[in-house]
Amino acid sequence: MDHDTKEVYSPHVSRARAAAAAVERACRGFTKIEIDTPRLKVALDLRDLPREQVGTRIYAVNLARALVKLRQIDLTLLVEDPAQAKGLCGRIVTAAAWADDVDVIHKPAQVMDPAELGLLFESSAQLVITYQDLIAYRIPLVFASEARFETYRATSRLVLPAFQRIIAYSESVSREIVSEFGIPRDDITVVMLAADDAAGSKAQMARRSLGLPRRFFFSIASDYPHKNLVSLVEAYKTFRTHWHQADPPHLVLAGYSSGARTGLYPQLESTRAPEGVVFLGPVSSHQLQILYKTAEALVFASLYEGFGLPPLEAMAAGTPVIAMPISAMPEVAGDGALYCDGLSSAALAEAMTRVASDQELRAELRQKGLDRVRKFGWELTAKATYDVYRSVVASPSERSLCMRRAMRAAIIDWSQKCSRHGGPGGPGVLGIRDAYRALGTAVRTRVRRGLRRLRPFPVGRVD
Repeated sequence: MDHDTKEVYSPHVSRARAAAAAVERACRGFTKIEIDTPRLKVALDLRDLPREQVGTRIYAVNLARALVKLRQIDLTLLVEDPAQAKGLCGRIVTAAAWADDVDVIHKPAQVMDPAELGLLFESSAQLVITYQDLIAYRIPLVFASEARFETYRATSRLVLPAFQRIIAYSESVSREIVSEFGIPRDDITVVMLAADDAAGSKAQMARRSLGLPRRFFFSIASDYPHKNLVSLVEAYKTFRTHWHQADPPHLVLAGYSSGARTGLYPQLESTRAPEGVVFLGPVSSHQLQILYKTAEALVFASLYEGFGLPPLEAMAAGTPVIAMPISAMPEVAGDGALYCDGLSSAALAEAMTRVASDQELRAELRQKGLDRVRKFGWELTAKATYDVYRSVVASPSERSLCMRRAMRAAIIDWSQKCSRHGGPGGPGVLGIRDAYRALGTAVRTRVRRGLRRLRPFPVGRVD
């Protein structure tokens, strides 16, 4: 061991550096901490973790389980209700008992409620966010009202540049973040997700309990507009019309109703579903694995994905995948999926016909999918995420530090107003668009006042 290395690990030097770092953090200067921290104290912000088994929850839960296994991390789970951390290991802390005693706070999803921002930006910890995709940012129908949509967009514009690092699920998302928010690519790290282990035996028993048909295509998705479920149902009708063999495969749909203004699932529950279409509603994680295992193929009709876990999960279960050749899907599925020749329902129907009628194609897709999924793992996700934490502690982005200092007071004020007025979209919340309009009104008022003070210029007078 050389002299420099001995000095780094000297107890006196380490204590001195730690003391200096503590003083620096207490001053809330948000400057670089040049100390080689043996174990990073990391808080995962799970305060808005959804109860439903959707991609956001799957990512956060599996990341927490993998991070706690790394010896380099002391993990804290920041929650509103301890029940949010049920089944997870780590120190559980509620927002009310928060002590601001970690090196990094990682919010593993977009900020949906601005009222949560106060704790983050009052903290001396370095801030990391996973910005999963721009779906909610670009699709108003995802929200119950225009007011909530505008508040969400304004929140993203306001806070994203002030995070030390942004994690994206895919290169596709990282390019969109750079384009939309003007954030340098160097401040974004792509960390891909993984699939859960496939369930094993008792498939036939579970199949009977779910009342599944002998052959079926499977789709697992919420009914947000970008999931393209209406087009999928139309494609299945076309497929069924042109199917000339006996007993066409059914189409089994499962997932949560999103509450979006154009959601399909409430329609399926209130009216008779088209022939051959079966809607199961939400399913458990065990039932989901059984559905993957026994399906003819997963049909993933989504037109926009930050990552797209279902295709990866289906491939891990040995199930052929049909997907759209768009967004992040080619990055995730690689050559392990059959991509539609276009985005129309007719192209989707043609792909379904090919898979259902060609046993050799199904076998080929099954093998390619299994080969593809071996490139992913939650352990790899956790290690890549730890590298992000270590980087922002050792050398945070100067640009983001500047933005955080400049925006800190405005962001905290924004969060407090949201808290007082009952959450996002409440009255009195000053969004970016509202602020722009208010500024324009103030400028016009001042100009009018100035003009009234000017003496009229006599017509026809020449000096």
